[in-house]
Amino acid sequence: MRAGISRIQAHPVLLDGNAQLCKMACDVLFEPRLFGAKRITVLAASALVEAIRKLEPKKGGIKRLAVLLAVPENRPGFTEADAKTIPKLLSAQVAKEAEVEPLIEVAGRGHAGGLLAMQIAEQRLAANQADLCAVVGVDSYFDLALLDRLDRDGRLVADGVRGGFVPGEAAGAIIFATMGALRTMRLPSLARLRGVSTSREARLIGGDDEVLGQGLTAAITAAAADLRPPAERIDAVFCDINGERYRADEWAMTVLRIQGVLTDATYEAPADCWGDIGAASAALGCVLAVRSWARGYNKGPRALVWASSEGGLRGAAVLERPTA
Repeated sequence: MRAGISRIQAHPVLLDGNAQLCKMACDVLFEPRLFGAKRITVLAASALVEAIRKLEPKKGGIKRLAVLLAVPENRPGFTEADAKTIPKLLSAQVAKEAEVEPLIEVAGRGHAGGLLAMQIAEQRLAANQADLCAVVGVDSYFDLALLDRLDRDGRLVADGVRGGFVPGEAAGAIIFATMGALRTMRLPSLARLRGVSTSREARLIGGDDEVLGQGLTAAITAAAADLRPPAERIDAVFCDINGERYRADEWAMTVLRIQGVLTDATYEAPADCWGDIGAASAALGCVLAVRSWARGYNKGPRALVWASSEGGLRGAAVLERPTA
């Protein structure tokens, strides 16, 4: 994303309303006939197993791991039954590949689902209900029924469509731990969670009501409540803006109310390179924030990650670069 390398390409089979192959950012290593819960499970397992293996040398014999999962909202190609099936499929695959018995549950749905999962993880760690908690966000628009619906609704990028988006697919895994667990495992802290919050928005994407950004404002305000501006402000923003007018308008209206905690209103939106990654947005937004500090291109110590689910869930998290 930092280099501006786009993974957007033509869908292998689906045509849009102009008889052109739909544009999409997808994993080229996947079997094109793999759809639905099975495809999403493979994506999620890849990210979660990689994260677990980074703990492996120092994990001190951890055999069970709590995993909070963010998956798509109900839509064509993804049902409530799929949401219930994925934890079982994922648990079996991770146990086989990483030799860990994860306790997996769905904690959030849609773009902001990962932020709700982070909020639950924070609560459990604070209550000493866990020392270690993984948050995994995963999504895939690689489904013929879903892409056909989005195309008929005029939501996909195409000739003659204003404000369309490019569908994508991705998974991200981040692991939260108490400071005591980090010391025991002799692992460094890559970021500190200063605050995380969720709220509900009544004026939904695709509705006729004017966009006011009230739900997103509430989520960000609560997530940033611990900051003490002007000494402490947010220096970078990572979000799920994808080309649709609603999301851009929502941010514009929100900025008017939260200017006091922002250094400026500019943001990073990976949809230009990755496409819209749905329920993976929050986890991968956190990864981008951490890498911006590791690589030195975000000079400020604080970052905001926010996302908006189509069903009305809004979420925000404030991360802080760890001190030396």
